[in-house]
Amino acid sequence: MSIAGYDRILKWAVVAIALIVIAIAGAKMIKSPYAKGDFEAFIHGANAIASGADLYATPSRPIAEGGLYYIYLPLFAILLFPLTLLPVEISIIIWTALNAFLVYWIVGAFYELVSGKKLADLGFADKWIVALVPVLLTGRFLLHHFYYGQANIFVMAVIMLGLKLLNRKRAELGGLCIGIAIVVKMIAAPFAVWLFTRLNPRELLGLAAGIILGVILVPSLIIGFETNWAYASHWTTGILLDGGLGTEKVPIAVNVSIQALFHRLFEDVPAATINGKPVYFTITVLPATAIRVLEAGFGALLLAAICFYRFRFRKSRELVSIWGGVALTFAISTLFAPTAQKHYFVLLLPAYLYAVYLWRVVGLQDRLFKGLVASSFLLAGFKMDGMLGDKVDGYFFAASAISFGALLLAFAILRAAYCLPDVKPGILEN
Repeated sequence: MSIAGYDRILKWAVVAIALIVIAIAGAKMIKSPYAKGDFEAFIHGANAIASGADLYATPSRPIAEGGLYYIYLPLFAILLFPLTLLPVEISIIIWTALNAFLVYWIVGAFYELVSGKKLADLGFADKWIVALVPVLLTGRFLLHHFYYGQANIFVMAVIMLGLKLLNRKRAELGGLCIGIAIVVKMIAAPFAVWLFTRLNPRELLGLAAGIILGVILVPSLIIGFETNWAYASHWTTGILLDGGLGTEKVPIAVNVSIQALFHRLFEDVPAATINGKPVYFTITVLPATAIRVLEAGFGALLLAAICFYRFRFRKSRELVSIWGGVALTFAISTLFAPTAQKHYFVLLLPAYLYAVYLWRVVGLQDRLFKGLVASSFLLAGFKMDGMLGDKVDGYFFAASAISFGALLLAFAILRAAYCLPDVKPGILEN
């Protein structure tokens, strides 16, 4: 069989797998687990906007039955309003299919930004390795995202649209898209810091316009200024700045952030329940204020890393100075929030794509870089159950191994930036 024939087979296989994932994830949400899905909370919020009910007052259904509160700004609920006009089963399938398409689009769009070429221009083996390996490396998180109808793929796509616009020298529109992504979900907030490091007034103007548009103007036109102001105030004080967000609204048992690990290490709380017994990681008990200082300090270090990268490599080729910085920011976005669940780590997809591109296409052979990428996957994306047992998986989960995997990927990107100037001329595509 010719290479073109194998290429067609792989394309149809990918389509078939995507349809299977859409069907399984949709069925999971439509049936009883749907009561525990995030998508139900999103639609609940959209229905509250449509009916004039209080957006934050009630859960999607009683908490004892798996209901969830809507915890985002009104903009996202407004954007999802069209789905409330359809039967919920149809809305679930549409949302799941949209997310599957966005994964496909994000892979192609980011490769084009990084390389300056289309993915189809690569040879057969390189094309499928660059396209599929990053998806496989983040497969654990993508499936979790699909099964609960989360919003992070949508946020990642809006960021990617902003990056494409910035690359086309449409600074205001690019900044606006990134601002809207931040309003939809704060996981995108580190990209505001990345934009600030670029010192481009037009991009920052677009960022500010996107935030103002998303927080104030669009919601005020739909639900009125006073109602929107009350919602924004409640969200700021009761959700964003709530000191208990990391341990109360998202139970520590499912919070895999490094900030949650501070609570496990320095509070008298179980790190995990394994074989029905609580397991403690407590080293010593610190005051709540000290733990908040640790959380804030870690977040500040992450944002400082974005600034350091930009100013250290600002004179390097675009592959390093721009797209390495973007890949690093995607990795840091998964680490910045004090609450993190598995679906947050879909944002590692562009970062892994960048690493695979450097490894396979650019030909970066640095052993430390490769070791960091491989270790990142082993800690973050490699699922232990059924291989090393639920007990080992429980300890890895409680130790926030997923977040440490993301941190290793960030170090791999930083390592690559130091190594790339030494790669033989002519290999780099930028």
